[in-house]
Amino acid sequence: MKKISGTYSKAFTIVELLIVIVIIGILAAVTLVAYAGLSNKAIVASLRSDLNSSVLKLKLFHAEKGTYPLSITDCPTPSSTNACLIASNNATYTDYTYASDSFSLTETASNGTSWVVTESTSPAETVTTHVQTGQLALIDTITTTAASIDRIIVSNDNKSVYVANAGNNNVYMFSRDASTGLLTATSPSAIFIYSATGIAVSPDNKSVYIGATNSGGTSYFINMYNRDVNTGVLTPMSTPQIAIGANVGGLAVSPDGSSVYAGASGGPKPGIYMFSRNTSDGLLTALTPADTGDTAYGLYGVAISPDGKFVYGADSGSYVVRMYQRDLGTGLLTLLSPATIGAAVPRGLAMSPDGKYIYVANYGNSRILMYGRDSVSGLLTALSPSSVSPGGKVYNVAVSPDNKYLYAPIYDGSTVSMYGIESATGLLTALAPTSVSAGTTNRCIAISPDGKTVYVTSSTSKTIQIYSTN
Repeated sequence: MKKISGTYSKAFTIVELLIVIVIIGILAAVTLVAYAGLSNKAIVASLRSDLNSSVLKLKLFHAEKGTYPLSITDCPTPSSTNACLIASNNATYTDYTYASDSFSLTETASNGTSWVVTESTSPAETVTTHVQTGQLALIDTITTTAASIDRIIVSNDNKSVYVANAGNNNVYMFSRDASTGLLTATSPSAIFIYSATGIAVSPDNKSVYIGATNSGGTSYFINMYNRDVNTGVLTPMSTPQIAIGANVGGLAVSPDGSSVYAGASGGPKPGIYMFSRNTSDGLLTALTPADTGDTAYGLYGVAISPDGKFVYGADSGSYVVRMYQRDLGTGLLTLLSPATIGAAVPRGLAMSPDGKYIYVANYGNSRILMYGRDSVSGLLTALSPSSVSPGGKVYNVAVSPDNKYLYAPIYDGSTVSMYGIESATGLLTALAPTSVSAGTTNRCIAISPDGKTVYVTSSTSKTIQIYSTN
C-alpha cells in the first residue's frame, strides 16, 4: 500500500482568534472616537464661522438703522426692519433676542451642540442653567387712580411702557428697567388726552400715536407725539393731531415705518383708515382713498405681517377677521378674496413673530381662535382643532418674541392663562400650571421685545401686573 505524503499547516487556536478580534475591536473604537472628535471639531468650526459672519451682518445693520433687526429669518428678501441670516447645513438659529443696542444669537447643530454670541462677546458654547418653561411669575403690581385703565404697549427698544387711561383722559408714561422689567413713572408721569384708545410706537422708537376724541366725544383724532429715546417722555409733534372718521380701535405701524393703520371702533364705519408716515419727522398724512371702503362694526385689533405685505383686523361687530393686502409702495390696502374668515365677537388678535399663525381673542364665546397663515396669499385657515378655552372671556392675547408661548388675560376672572405653542402646527397647549393670578377685569397685555417681562392691565382693580418669564 502506498502512503500519501504531504505537508500540513498549523491552524489558529481559539484563543489566538479571540485576541485578534479584540485587537480589531480596539482599533475600530479608536478610529470611531478619532472620527467623532474630528466631526465635532468640524461642527464647532462651522458654528463659530456662522456666528462670526452673523455678528458682522447684524452690526452693519445696526450701523445703518440705529437698531438691530426685529427678525433674522425674513428670507430671502428681508424688509427694511428685518434681516436674513442663513445657517450652515445641519444647523439652525434657535434663539435671537435684541434691544436697540444689544443682541444675543444662538445657533444649534443637528447633534445638539449650541453656541451663542452677543454684540460684545465672541462665540462660546452654551451652558444650560435652567429650562425655559414659559411660566409667569408676578414680580410687582402698580396701583393707579385710573378710572378705565386699558391699552398698554412696550417700546421696541425695551425702555418705555405706555398705558392708556381713557376714564381719566390721560396716558401714563413709565421707564422700564432693562434687567428687572420693573417700571418707574417718568417726569411728567402722564400726558393729557381725551378718551385715549389705541397706542402704537414706530419701529425707530421716535414716534408714538394714540387714538383720541374731543371733549364731547363727537370728533375723532390720532394724536402724534415725539418720543425722547433717552427718557421715554412724549411731547406733541408740530402738528399734534390728525382727524379720522371714527373712534380709533386697533392701531399699528408698518414694519418699515412708512404707514399707520387705524381700525374703526363702532359702526357701521369703513374697516381701516390709512395714513402715510414721514419717517423723518413722524407726521401722518391721510392716503387717497383715506379708508378701505368696506363696512365694519368695530376693529379693536389690527396686526401687520412681518414682511409688511398683509394687514388683519378683528371686527367684533361683524364676527369676522378681515384680511387685506398692502401695497408696499403706496401703503394702500385692498381686501383679499375671500375678504373675511368667521370669528364670534373677536376683540384683540396677535400674530406670531415668525408670521405663521394668528391668534384671536374671541370675547363672544370665551375662546382663543387659532389660524394658520399662508405667507404668499396672506389668507388665513382655521387650525384643527380651531380653538381652545382659556377659562373665561378674553379681550387680548400676546405671543412671546421666540414664538413659543401665548398669554391670555381673563376679562371676567382674575388670572392670566398660559399656553405653549407647538412650532410645527401652531396649536396651543396649556402649560402646567395653566394660569397665574392677576387683577380683576383684565383687559390688555404686552410683552417686552426682549421677552423677559409681561404686563397686564386690570381696569376694575386699577392695577398693572408685572410678570417675569421663566
